Amino acid sequence: MSNEPESKVFLLNFSGHNLRNLPEFGRIIFLTEGNVNIFSVDRLKYILQAELDKHKYDSGRDFIAMSGNLMLGYAMGEILHRYNNKKLLIYDNKKQIYLMKEVGAWPTMQQVPGSVY
Repeated sequence: MSNEPESKVFLLNFSGHNLRNLPEFGRIIFLTEGNVNIFSVDRLKYILQAELDKHKYDSGRDFIAMSGNLMLGYAMGEILHRYNNKKLLIYDNKKQIYLMKEVGAWPTMQQVPGSVY
């Protein structure tokens, strides 16, 4: 038996959709459920960060399962910008499963060629 902590899958929003293959990646933690206020991005970021901190999110080990509305995705993107590596799970509607996409550090605007910042 390994001493490695179990990976966690942080599901951005649960609203009754298909999660059948998420347990393959780790223990599922619901960050939000049902309807959320899309007009309060700062509040969404606060809620998401608090849940990540509470459950000790480890960007090298754990996964973020993208789900829910665009503003939740935007709020999570703002938070994940601070981490060097991210393991995202994206739902493939055709295959009806989540697939993994690893993302490295995102460049700052100063690092983007042609940026005016």
